Amino acid sequence: MRVLFVGATGVIGKRVVPLLASEFTLKLAAKKADTVAGLTVIKTDISDFAQAVNLMKDVDAVVNCAIESPYREDGSSRYRTPDDFMAYNEGQVEVNVRGAYHLYEAAARAGVKKFVFISSMTVWLGLPSHKQITAESEIRPREFYACAKLFGDMLGRTYATTHDMNVLCLRLGQPYPIGHPQEEEWLQKAEDRGVLVHIEDIAGAISAALRAETPKYGAYAIVSSSEEGWIDTTPAQSEIGYAPRIRFTAEGIEKSDQK
Repeated sequence: MRVLFVGATGVIGKRVVPLLASEFTLKLAAKKADTVAGLTVIKTDISDFAQAVNLMKDVDAVVNCAIESPYREDGSSRYRTPDDFMAYNEGQVEVNVRGAYHLYEAAARAGVKKFVFISSMTVWLGLPSHKQITAESEIRPREFYACAKLFGDMLGRTYATTHDMNVLCLRLGQPYPIGHPQEEEWLQKAEDRGVLVHIEDIAGAISAALRAETPKYGAYAIVSSSEEGWIDTTPAQSEIGYAPRIRFTAEGIEKSDQK
């Protein structure tokens, strides 16, 4: 399968691309030119529709992992004032909203049959807090970022129903490990462990979504296993074959040999 992976140099992209490279023929794109896993990354601005269209040549599927993010890998914020924060949100409009629209539309025009949208658990994590999160839980966006991701989810539903396209949205928990300074703290609290998703499991979820033939549309919580278990991943496991290999426990991280 020839897969266009957009956002290949991001915090998630540069870590999962090497894990997917042996399974799929990858075409990589990102805001800046680079090389990931020995593959050339095409410099692309997805807020420019013509550039999004050019990416769709000779691909069977799209993975949209592109975001406008305020965080560096050390966790420090890129904004310090309200104007900085507003500028970040304006950037989200360009990348997370306009860019998502452009990729969906370009894929539809090119006849691409499979689209995997990398979404976020933050669509559920606003106030009041859920004690459990299931497929039926009320959507409660936590911030502008969550609203932008929810737009991508809902637009994906529209394209799935109006075009011959299978759209699967993966609502990721907190990626781990990514070099964030609070990672050790996350491992100490059961509730925090429950929202973690290991990079290996992210790659596994993307692989499962790319290979799944049904459903026409789906939006799934994607986290690794934990003793807390307050986020239900059963739909992802039963509908698209997501099988988490990592389990976070108070004693440490366990890895399953299943594939």
